[in-house]
Amino acid sequence: MLIVKYLDQAYPDTPRLIAPGKEMLLATLHALVLANMSAPLYAPIASRIVSAMDEDSATVYLGRVERVIGTSIEEFLSTSGEEDKYWEKAKNGFGVVDSCIRKAALAQWGGRVNEHQPYLAGEELSYADLIVVAPLRWAQKALGENHERWKQIAAWNGGRWGRMCDGMKQYLETHSQQ
Repeated sequence: MLIVKYLDQAYPDTPRLIAPGKEMLLATLHALVLANMSAPLYAPIASRIVSAMDEDSATVYLGRVERVIGTSIEEFLSTSGEEDKYWEKAKNGFGVVDSCIRKAALAQWGGRVNEHQPYLAGEELSYADLIVVAPLRWAQKALGENHERWKQIAAWNGGRWGRMCDGMKQYLETHSQQ
């Protein structure tokens, strides 16, 4: 959050990502997302990205992932039902975050929840959007947009997560400087 606060100060003519006085709420949202989205996704996603790393990085990363999952990656991915337990935890965790977002939206907009607003706070991008989209984008990139598990994530909670990623595409594209 410190980097984003710095950028907000350094570039005053751009949209603010952190509204003044919202730091505590954003820190709470960050903790909520880490516990309920990032943590349950870690084992099934991290176990798949090792193969895309160079040998030295993969060796270090492999040890970390296997300590978390308590077995080898090969066994984790091949053991019937083991990975499914993590996906079920993730689905439930995403439901917790969705419920919190719905409650916040109801409070903010007086009982009206507009599922099709582009961002969590309505029409303007905020740091809250970046917090929520980070684990989504990680899963999307690691799995691939056509992977069945990504399609499931995108569809959870009425399609909220897929819509959020789609709404952030303009900010997620990278442009090389020539």
